Amino acid sequence: MTCVLRMDQALYRLLHHRTAREAFLAGRYEELGWPDELLQAFATVDPDELSATAKQICRNLLAGERGFNRGLRGAYSRVFQALEAGGRKALEVVYAFVESDVYAHYRELPYAGEGICVEEAFYEFLQRDPWFVRDARMRCLLTHEFLTALMGILTVNQDPAFRVRTELVQDNGAARFAVLCYPRAVAEALGGRTISGEDAEVCWLYAATKERFIGGPVSELVAEVMLGMHASDGREEAYLVMQKLTELGLLQKEEQLG
Repeated sequence: MTCVLRMDQALYRLLHHRTAREAFLAGRYEELGWPDELLQAFATVDPDELSATAKQICRNLLAGERGFNRGLRGAYSRVFQALEAGGRKALEVVYAFVESDVYAHYRELPYAGEGICVEEAFYEFLQRDPWFVRDARMRCLLTHEFLTALMGILTVNQDPAFRVRTELVQDNGAARFAVLCYPRAVAEALGGRTISGEDAEVCWLYAATKERFIGGPVSELVAEVMLGMHASDGREEAYLVMQKLTELGLLQKEEQLG
């Protein structure tokens, strides 16, 4: 069965897939595999306007829109610093991202179909980038900035138009959160300070409550309580931690559970 490409799908490819756009502008139509009638429909497209629009799409994703969102550079500032330090230009990375299959899972507007936010799409994209994830510290940085950005969004928008796909995030009814453990040196680099304690690993909490974003290093006990490992623990220390986390909106109150 032959799959016929619609005009809107063809336009999407020209705007978002640089390889398709370059083939079209260079007249290498055989690389596109489009029927003659579709090629004729795009014969009057202004090449400069097409290239400028495609570039603006990537620039908007990178820089965001004032008063609306911070863009990918705002969400992943240190990730882009690392990319550029390695000779990867930010706009070139975004061009590749926009052409990837994971970008197609991103949905910006309500009622546009089920999808994920652009921050999660970019996170998944870089997870597949061999150059970037070759270093464990880079992977930690990527995950840290992703969860920080995502929880910030979920704090402001309690009922988002997108779905959260990552299995790192949990919902306990009071907050959406993630708990990760980083090597101490990595955690201190992420936090920009010395973290008290002597354990080889540091637990890090990322959370979006109904009132605030909460993030940073936490004790192992706090991490365990958040993960439900001390729900029926009789120790006073665990009880006090549960009480404090409830006050912060990170756990449900007993009457809500009942």
